Amino acid sequence: MQQSPSLRTPSPKSKEERRQERLRQGLLPSPSTKSPGTRAKTVYLIRHGESLAQRVGREARKSDSSLLDCGLTAEGKRQAMSLRSQLGDDKYQSIELVVSSPLTRALMTACLGFSEHPILCHYHLREIGSLIPENIPRSTQAVFQDLVASGVDKETLQ
Repeated sequence: MQQSPSLRTPSPKSKEERRQERLRQGLLPSPSTKSPGTRAKTVYLIRHGESLAQRVGREARKSDSSLLDCGLTAEGKRQAMSLRSQLGDDKYQSIELVVSSPLTRALMTACLGFSEHPILCHYHLREIGSLIPENIPRSTQAVFQDLVASGVDKETLQ
């Protein structure tokens, strides 16, 4: 007795057939989407150095208005300036662009850690949904004044 076609066991797919199927389903990048001569970009996500608000108690952080968009502690500045050695020269030199939050602690970290690189400050890269003082941005002018006062080269801020 012959098996009906609906009950047949499908033949196993080859590795190439499975790859082609995943390509059709959009689960793999299409080889045609990459231009010849382009290379993949590496993205490093770096958290800011220790902020002044991190040094005070949890309750003070919630209400102390002196912590409004605060900057870095001496330790936070040291951490920012050590980024090059932590990344190593090859990785550090390969960086094409640094993108930062407008919050003082993040921008200060970017300026101190990546002074040789272009830095793009993007307003929407910041804390949201939190109204504690350290997460409320100040004017760009006030932030720049603090950065210069903390030792950031004014040319970096152009």
